[in-house]
Amino acid sequence: MSLTISISGATNLQRQLQALCLSRADRLRYHRYLGREAVKLIKRRIRQQRDLAGRPFAPRAKGKGKLLRRIMRQVQITVNHHQATVGWGIRRTGQIARAQQEGISETVTARALQARNHRTTLARPPGPRPGHC
Repeated sequence: MSLTISISGATNLQRQLQALCLSRADRLRYHRYLGREAVKLIKRRIRQQRDLAGRPFAPRAKGKGKLLRRIMRQVQITVNHHQATVGWGIRRTGQIARAQQEGISETVTARALQARNHRTTLARPPGPRPGHC
């Protein structure tokens, strides 16, 4: 009499156990590799104009241009020996990406636009500065 046990996902479990046995430097290298692979997949999805579920992006309200075309230049991969994180270096970039991907409309006032662009015109009134004639 013999007993056979079949475990679904055994290869994934085996890979995960092997990853735990890696040295600190090898884990760092492995996570860097995984981060780069994730960026490749993201870029492919953006080229195809598809979301994570495989559905097409919501179209632009005006115009026929593709969404998120140049935004991938600003993606950053942060890696340590525990994890790899793919994100945006600038918070506003992530907000733009989300709005474009989900088709969210946005109303921007002149004051909000100036604050967003970090202009100092609001902090200082026009005219000569004190002490400068």
